[in-house]
Amino acid sequence: MQVGVDEPKTGRGVAVRRVRPDEEGRNVLLWRGRRSARKGPSDVTDDTGQGSAGPQSAVDPAAKAGLAAARRGLRLAVGGVVLTESLLLGAATVVLVVEAFRQKPGQVAGALAEVVVLALLGFGLFLAWRAVVRADPRARTPVLVWQVLQVAVGVPALSSWWYLATLVLVPSVLAGVGVLVPGVLRRDTRRVSAE
Repeated sequence: MQVGVDEPKTGRGVAVRRVRPDEEGRNVLLWRGRRSARKGPSDVTDDTGQGSAGPQSAVDPAAKAGLAAARRGLRLAVGGVVLTESLLLGAATVVLVVEAFRQKPGQVAGALAEVVVLALLGFGLFLAWRAVVRADPRARTPVLVWQVLQVAVGVPALSSWWYLATLVLVPSVLAGVGVLVPGVLRRDTRRVSAE
């Protein structure tokens, strides 16, 4: 691969071309951009003047590290909220199992149905927690749906007890907004085929 350097442009740095010969010996242009003369070879921009998103980005490494730490902290906070909700649903499941056996014989089936629903919700939130901790983009939808359901149903149900409604609302908003922040979960790169 050959790297050619054009004449310096005023205020824009040095134009850089990367070429490689093809099968017939002709040079094929692979990349054309600008290398800043002021900041050294790590400041690479494309011809539009915008910073490239590649490994030679012009973003300060310390700022990148700080941003990554903030995103990691937000991911752990979202994961903590989801894990807490999962554990609370597990505890409610245990309580309902105990209550199911204290019911009258005709009410046991309804209580056991509630136990199954709560156990499935708790297990689903546990799986969502694992996905959030691994920054899996597929965690975004179940976490967001659960938080919206909590705000839409749980907060109005607890409106007479404002402190309990606040305990439901604040973590739900934190987790719901947290999964929407770019970089907290990896970008979903799956392709949908139009077959």
